[in-house]
Amino acid sequence: MMISVRRVKEAGLFLMAVCCLGILVGFPQACADGIRKGLGYAGTVLIPSLFPYMVLSGWIMRSGADRLLNRGLAALTRHVFRLPEDAGAAIVLSMIGGFPVGARCIALLYKQHKISAEQARRMLCFCVCPGPAFMLTAVGVLMLHNRRTGWILYLSQIVSCVILGIISGLTAVRKQNEPAKQRLKSDNETGGSFITYIIEASSDGAQAIIVMTALVILFSMVYQVTESSGILMLISRTIHQTGADSRFVPVLTASFLEVTGGCDAVKKAGMPLYMYALCVGFGGMCVHFQIFSMVRELSVSRGKYLLFRAANALISAGITYLICCFDRPTADVFAVSGGAQAQVSAVSLTGSMALVVMSVVFVLSLHSGRTRV
Repeated sequence: MMISVRRVKEAGLFLMAVCCLGILVGFPQACADGIRKGLGYAGTVLIPSLFPYMVLSGWIMRSGADRLLNRGLAALTRHVFRLPEDAGAAIVLSMIGGFPVGARCIALLYKQHKISAEQARRMLCFCVCPGPAFMLTAVGVLMLHNRRTGWILYLSQIVSCVILGIISGLTAVRKQNEPAKQRLKSDNETGGSFITYIIEASSDGAQAIIVMTALVILFSMVYQVTESSGILMLISRTIHQTGADSRFVPVLTASFLEVTGGCDAVKKAGMPLYMYALCVGFGGMCVHFQIFSMVRELSVSRGKYLLFRAANALISAGITYLICCFDRPTADVFAVSGGAQAQVSAVSLTGSMALVVMSVVFVLSLHSGRTRV
């Protein structure tokens, strides 16, 4: 008797639910510690650095304040990125606002019928970038105690996003370069007021922050459980016995789940600066879930999206490596606990990048084909 795919899926989901319940019961302290760490990150980094940008970007896109910037970037937007003129401000805001700001701007443009669904999906391939508040303050100053390293990492992310945007534009067919035929009037064209724009932007920003905070707490808890349960230690010891560098296991796991935890793991392992770029360039699944929650109306190919994230990680890491060959920050900037020193550059760049590619291939094998968010 053949078992239907639906029954297998239901059985798998039930087994997953039982495992999750067992983890909650078996590791209550680790779950609580992970939640506290997630709340701490949300309160000290996420909300202060992202909420103002979420509100500001929403106000700009709704009120029509983006028109001047759109006109100034019209040639670049149309001929390089092959997108409608209205997309110019969203591209800039994605590079200065932080990871989810670009997705939020794309969702607003699509809702206003200023871009088509295919154009929105193309923008998601390169309008995902950490903001200066995270790179310069959280990573550069707080983690590495050197603002210049933050600038190096931030510059590598910007250049990588531009490169991916150009590639995306070159692969676009002619009809995708045309703006949407039907356009809804923006709020400023229907007589909205300044107060209305602020209220709507604040409301949208608050809703996005709530979802983002919940996801940060969830992924922080997952990582804490894997660390406290000894799973990471067991894998690290197994890899160490083969002669490979066991430091990659906690770094790769943390970077795969959440970008801030990944950067912290890179610092504890005393790894080169390009590893920070590799971690931030990928972004972590927590960031990707946040972005997916903002573009639910679009039929997003998760496989293509993750491939572009992996490409962004590789390109930004390579750019950081090259910059550090000519501009090498002070070595004691990278001092970590225990007296270890992180190097600015190293010869294991290829191997480090291969690990990220392998992790993305693993995700793609679980989600093959185009699926809806």
